Parts: sequence; structure tokens; C-alpha cells
Amino acid sequence: MALFDQVDCARKGRGALARQLIATGTRILQTSASASISASCCNWCFSTPQTQKLHKCGGCHRVKYCSRKCQQLDWTRGLHTKECAAWKHVPKHVQGKSMQTVLLVTRMAAKLFLSDQEQTTDGQSVLQLCHHYDDHGEGKLQQYHDMMQLVLLLLARSKFNTRGASFEELAELLEGKIVQLFCRVNCNAFTISDDLCTPLGIGVFPHGALFNHSCDPNCVVSFQQQQMVVHTIKDVQQGDELTISYIELLESTSKRQQALRESYFFECDCSRCRDAASESSTHDDWFLDGYACQNTTTCGQQGVVVLDATKEDQNDAARCEFCGSERSKLEIQRYEAECERIEQELKAQKQLPSSPETTWGLYQQLWLSFHDKLRLHRRNVRIASLARDMGTFLLENPPSSSRDRSESIPTVPMHYFQQELHATEWILPTLKLPSRGLLHFQLAKLYYEARDEHPSRSYAKETAIQKAREHFHHALSM
Repeated sequence: MALFDQVDCARKGRGALARQLIATGTRILQTSASASISASCCNWCFSTPQTQKLHKCGGCHRVKYCSRKCQQLDWTRGLHTKECAAWKHVPKHVQGKSMQTVLLVTRMAAKLFLSDQEQTTDGQSVLQLCHHYDDHGEGKLQQYHDMMQLVLLLLARSKFNTRGASFEELAELLEGKIVQLFCRVNCNAFTISDDLCTPLGIGVFPHGALFNHSCDPNCVVSFQQQQMVVHTIKDVQQGDELTISYIELLESTSKRQQALRESYFFECDCSRCRDAASESSTHDDWFLDGYACQNTTTCGQQGVVVLDATKEDQNDAARCEFCGSERSKLEIQRYEAECERIEQELKAQKQLPSSPETTWGLYQQLWLSFHDKLRLHRRNVRIASLARDMGTFLLENPPSSSRDRSESIPTVPMHYFQQELHATEWILPTLKLPSRGLLHFQLAKLYYEARDEHPSRSYAKETAIQKAREHFHHALSM
């Protein structure tokens, strides 16, 4: 029996309301994708490179498989038998997210418009998704129009095109419909990820798109291969709306609102955003975006300096919200520019076949700049985000001879995941972050792996096991 009803919500369109009291941890939805694609993992079972060695399709060289069985299943039960020959014509310069989006929209268009599924229940559920065509800017619509040309080419050359329609004929029939599909994907597609939130692919889940956004959600989305699963993370009362998060929750109100406006075209009016707008509220945003106060005698570690870039006052100093101590705005802006330069260089390095040592050196530069020059507040979200990236990088790139081997592999990334935890755990009393459960799970795994670092020291082993248990308990409670 369904635990929720689909309703029309004022200002939100569709929504889901609880039919009854729903306890924390209840699975309220498990649904398959109408269409999905992975360019980095097995295109059938979505296994990750860490668990299986992947092999590219010998025909199109665009999708990968973990086994012969998965390749055969995608060929016989999936769509690839009709699209493989066409996908050979995807230009080599179309890579990454752009390629995934083009191939996803191609699959959707093939099913909807060339396979007579437009009038089916599944087809109608996709076409009923909001596309917000008029809200997309001219630049974005032009980008979709350019990508649409490639979609039409792939459709014309695919085996879905049983009538042999030419590119021009398909363009005349489908041009507007395909651009709207790109808009629907932009507003409604989900990033399919593994248990540690590593992106695996993208998919459109019409039933999952029913859930509206909240910056303080009562539900969380996870994935089991190509299945989307929604669980409650709080007790939900009868008649309450069931909500998920569309964006990163560990951001300040202004940044969350900006992300929602740019991608989903609405202003969030959830309780968390309303509280942040209240003058009487304690501003979490101060800490999420703030800098450390230099007056540690008065403020200790609590003092936070706030730089409001939207206010064009003549004062050349930013002040601590607690003691009034000043920091130079010009100095902060100079160090921000330096950090941005390092971040851009780091981003460029990730796109190149550079050595891990070079990338790690940039990570360390940025870490030192955040702490010693910018002096970001210890609760600043950028500290947490960088710590997570550094920990993940070390897991994926174990120490080489040119890096310090004095510590074991598990304990090196552990330091940075602990830094992430320290930077974010303060917000737990007011916000239950689903990502925190994943962080505790990662720490539990690392502590357990570190239990045998010093075989002769039973105390160290017992401590590591106890820490692993504690973090695993926290992970289960999220």
C-alpha cells in the first residue's frame, strides 16, 4: 500500500503527502528509471570500477560493461542493440557530462518518439515533468539546440528509425520536442550514485520527481543499481509533505537559493530558509561562509568574521559578529583571489593525465591557504568540502615513493575525513544531513582497516575497533 498521496501543492506543482504516520527509516518508494546512462560504470548493472574491471563496448566504444553477461543483457533486454551502431558517430570531443546528457536524451527520444511509447503510461509520466522552457536563458537554450543536432543525427542512424526518416525529416518533427527533453532532464534528472555518493551516471525517474525540495528534508534518496530508493530520515506526521534535497545542504542560505534558482527556477520557502531570514535567528550562515576572528582572547574559537559581498559600503574592514574585531576586506579579497587561482589550476590538473603528486601538491597549497592566509572559520563549509576531496583523493591514489609512507594508507585519508567531521558536526542539532551517515561509514571502514597497523600493540587495535564501532553506530542512526 502506498504511504503517500500525490497532490497539487500551491506554488510547487505536484507533491507527496503522507497518508499516515511514517517512522524514521521507512522505505516509501522504490522505482526504476524511465531512462538512464553511465559513461563511467557498467551501463547495465552500474557497478563501479573499484568492484569490477570494465570493458568498453567493441561497437560504439561509448559505454562499458563489467561482464559479458551484462553486455548481453543490455543488448537483448536493454536498448543498446538498436543504438550501438549509431553511437559510433558521437564526436570524440563530446565527453563527460555533455556526452552523458546527449546519450540520455537520445534514449528518451528514441523510446518516446520512435518506438510508439509517447502515449504509454511511462511516456506520459515523462512528458508531464516540468520543462520550464521559458525560464531557461537564451544561452542555455542555444546549447540545448546545438546538442539536439547530435541527438537527431544519432536517431537518424539508429535502428529505432525503422521508417528510414532522414535527418531533415526528424528535425521537422522532433526539434522542439527534443529541446524540451533537454530542459526536462536539466530540471528533473537524478545523479545515480553509489553508497559513498560517488557519481555513477544519470537517470530520469518520473515517480521520484514527485518529491519537492526542502533544505531540511525528511527523506533521502539512494540507489540500488538502476533503482531509486527513497527512505524517511525523520518521523513524518500524517498530512505532512514528504521532501528530499535537490542540492548540497551544507551551504549558506544565499548559495542554496542561488543554486535552486539557476537549476530549478524557484525560491525555497522551507523552514530552514525562513529561519535564516529571521533577524532574531542565530545565523548558521555566518559560520558556513565565515572567517576566523583574530581576537581569540575574547571570542575563542567561536568568533566569526562575515564579509557581505552584496553590501557596497565604504568601510574597508569586515567585523566579527561577536566582538567587533576587524579584518581587512582588501586582505581577504587578495587571499580569495589567490585561492581561486589554485582552485582553477587544480581543476585543470584533474582534466589532464598529470601525476598524483602534482595534484596533491595543489591540494596542500589550497589547504594551507585556507587555514593560514584566508583563515576560514573552522565551521566554514569550504573546509569540510576540501577535506572531503583530499580524503577521497588519497583513497583513490595511495601514497607512492615520493610521498610519506610513515603512516599506513588507511590513516592518511582518515585525517581529512575527521577534519570534515569536525567542520560539520556542529550543525547536526538543527539539521540531519544524510551525507553525515556516509562520512561516519567511511570513518568506520578506515578505523577497521587500521586495526592491524601495529600488531604488537593490542591497545591500539582495541581502540581502532572501538572507534569503528562508534562511527558505524552513528552511520546507522543517520
